[in-house]
Amino acid sequence: MGKAVLRTFDEVKTRDFPRLNGLTTKGEIQTRGIIDMADRPLCYWMHDLAPGAEIRLESPPVDHLAYVWTGEIEADGKRLPLDGMLLVEHNGSAAMRAGPSGARVAHFHQQEGVSKKPSRAGGNVHALAADEAFQDQVDPGIINMYQTLYVDSACPTCEIWFHKSARPNSAPQEDRHFHDSDEIIVVRRGGLVIGRRTLGPGSALAVDENVIYSHGAGPDGLDFLNFRDADPYYIKVGDNNKPIHAPICGRDLFYDKKFQHFMSTTANSPEDYAAFGLSLSPESGPPTKR
Repeated sequence: MGKAVLRTFDEVKTRDFPRLNGLTTKGEIQTRGIIDMADRPLCYWMHDLAPGAEIRLESPPVDHLAYVWTGEIEADGKRLPLDGMLLVEHNGSAAMRAGPSGARVAHFHQQEGVSKKPSRAGGNVHALAADEAFQDQVDPGIINMYQTLYVDSACPTCEIWFHKSARPNSAPQEDRHFHDSDEIIVVRRGGLVIGRRTLGPGSALAVDENVIYSHGAGPDGLDFLNFRDADPYYIKVGDNNKPIHAPICGRDLFYDKKFQHFMSTTANSPEDYAAFGLSLSPESGPPTKR
């Protein structure tokens, strides 16, 4: 049975770097295990690297992604400043070294023995500054959200998805939905509203596949990171918790302006989705992907 897990950054104490297969360290590193529970399919750590400290990855059995929260790192022969990303696929090798002022790095990966095993070959490394990733503004004047999509699950050697969304204004908690893949959402700025709670920067919401949820943005807006280990599909549900449309591929929501405008202006009822070509399959059971 899937579930959602909330954990605030401030409730987690610093500790030594975790023992992870294929990873070694050099220099001073302090770590917080935000989502590190033994039963979680995906993990999220925050590492504080002293100047020159290093994390080396040598053929890890799962994919590892690092996001530069503060400072800068050098990785795969490339300088990655604030908001940069390093993805080391399973069977790949790279090292990240903190710059002269140190660095704080958010680190995500699949948990061995809990998450699904990677299905693609792996072996590669992706190092991207934010301005090298796909960037877009969604419906200015309606949603006014800025998106950065670093990797989109379409890579031939890995299935990782990672994006950043930035919403400068508050938003109500609505649009109850689920995804067909596990995910971790990390607050980058502002507040993520879940019921009566508001999660601040560094805090996380981990949601298992097929678990229904929704969230809002606090009074100062919300920037968040989203990590998934498989091609994500979006399914909105009605009052009875049943899907009201066919699954929508995450890439369509980022790359297709027609989809974006429909989702922000028209998409409310099963009839709306059907008119857009996203009607449910007549057979019972989970909806079929497009």
